[in-house]
Amino acid sequence: MAGRPLLDGAAQDDPLLNDLGTHLRRINSDALTGAFAQRVRQAGQNSPSAVLVCDDLRAPDVAAVT
Repeated sequence: MAGRPLLDGAAQDDPLLNDLGTHLRRINSDALTGAFAQRVRQAGQNSPSAVLVCDDLRAPDVAAVT
């Protein structure tokens, strides 16, 4: 989208993704956690003894997934 090739196709642009996340949360506070919460509910219904791990939790989203 920026019109430049990726320096490393296996690497993310963390500063860009963090900034986008900040703006998405401003627009809709559950924009990033809503889909995860839905999957947690479904997993709880389908496999009540399952243990779910969110391995990319960011500080602004802690309350939404605890």
